[in-house]
Amino acid sequence: MIRFQQWRVRGSAWVTPHRKKLAENLFWLTADKGVRIFHGIFIAAVVARYLGPADYGLIAVAASFLAIITPLITLGFDSVVVREFVTSGDRSRLFWTVFATRLLLGVLSYAVLCGLILTHLLPTDSSTEAIVLLIGCMPLTTLAFDVPRLIFQSEVREKWVVWIANVALAIAAIVKLILVAVEADVTSFAAVNACTVSVTVMATMASARMLDILPKFVRPHWQTFLQLARECWPLILSGLSIALYMNVDVVMLRLLEDPEVVGIYSVAARLSTFWFFIPMALAQTLFPGLTRAFADDQSQYKVALFRYLRLNTLAGYATVVLAELFVPPLIYLLFGSQYVESVPCFRLHALAILFVFLGVARAQHLNLEKLHIYGMWATVVGGVINILLNFALIPVLSATGAAAATVLSFAISAFVMSFVFERTRWFAKLQWLTLRKPWKTNPSSEE
Repeated sequence: MIRFQQWRVRGSAWVTPHRKKLAENLFWLTADKGVRIFHGIFIAAVVARYLGPADYGLIAVAASFLAIITPLITLGFDSVVVREFVTSGDRSRLFWTVFATRLLLGVLSYAVLCGLILTHLLPTDSSTEAIVLLIGCMPLTTLAFDVPRLIFQSEVREKWVVWIANVALAIAAIVKLILVAVEADVTSFAAVNACTVSVTVMATMASARMLDILPKFVRPHWQTFLQLARECWPLILSGLSIALYMNVDVVMLRLLEDPEVVGIYSVAARLSTFWFFIPMALAQTLFPGLTRAFADDQSQYKVALFRYLRLNTLAGYATVVLAELFVPPLIYLLFGSQYVESVPCFRLHALAILFVFLGVARAQHLNLEKLHIYGMWATVVGGVINILLNFALIPVLSATGAAAATVLSFAISAFVMSFVFERTRWFAKLQWLTLRKPWKTNPSSEE
């Protein structure tokens, strides 16, 4: 009884208000992604079975174009803006500068895409494919309204963003089921996807205003943009590279194969990339704490960084095992015989999950140290390798070749490249240690 009371006292001492807030935020982020997984697996399965691999492949191509173009609009500012929101008292100038930049670039990007499609410089096999691509990329014009999400993130109050996203996804799920029931065409599903993204970000803006955390409007400041661009230009290239090596496989499959192959591969890739929410949720929750540790004491920061990396590696291993065990039966059960060929693609593609955990952890460290240049080169090399491997492997192995290219490029970018640069070599050794012995609690014991 006495020992139980001692454990209880120790437990209550460990559960500090700060840790409780972090756990609550992580819960909301995980719940959000859990709802997205439900939507992405079960609703996507209904839609994929109804549309068939060919039309589902068109939806996937549009989503990949949207993902590839988005970094050209966000410019890799997110993590730096969050950092400045945490440390800065006046957010107005920074907020409205980022907002205006994204609004302008979003409208221009969509106008250029429309011009390329209408002039046939971006070839499409049918008018339906062109319409799906145009509709699917419409959210580019509304990405500016997502900037308030960064304020919620900096204040560890993301349950508001979660509620908005979940409501939007729930409505989208109902609408998609109705579209299946009335036998709607593929363009209707593309429109629902586009509206879901746009409505979510605009509702986030409205919520920030309602909660009175939206900064007072000031004119966008050119010097603020230049200051961000000077620090973030490596993040711009790395963000584009990440988007390329996460989505170029679908685009290149469409260029080299039929839409049906794209649909089969997209199911495998979709079910694999859904698990990426876990390292992102960990990063969003723990980054403010890492920022404070970095500012207060370097020795304390190194301890916190190692614990964070070890947590990522353990979670990475566990996630890969869970995905390999439970997802393949779901493909057979939910997506049906049309997508049986997705299973071997998924089993290979899911190995990339571990390297995503490592890459996200390294990105937080590089952001705090302002060593964005090394992250940029790592992702650029990964993107180039992915494109080259896709060109080499897709003609030989089709969809399986695209999956292999993804895994290899992720491993090179997130892990191998850490050994290349002298400034990141000590972090690479920590990565290697946690990969070999994730149970280690003290890196110095290996020395």
